[in-house]
Amino acid sequence: MDKEKQSLVRLIAIQTQLQSKRIVNAKNIAEKHNVSTRTVFRDIQTLEKSGIPVVTKVGKGYSVMEAYN
Repeated sequence: MDKEKQSLVRLIAIQTQLQSKRIVNAKNIAEKHNVSTRTVFRDIQTLEKSGIPVVTKVGKGYSVMEAYN
């Protein structure tokens, strides 16, 4: 699979993961998808730019705004 497809698959998986759990931290996301935490931060920014209301809980992780689920 090329990098663009891998990135898209990962973004969808992260969105699904955020919607199914209360809080997910960057380290867990990175380990699950075999990428760096920096890549996770960029992916979270991409999701936010695409209109997904990602909530950052400082020192804890990420979630999606409840009303979005």
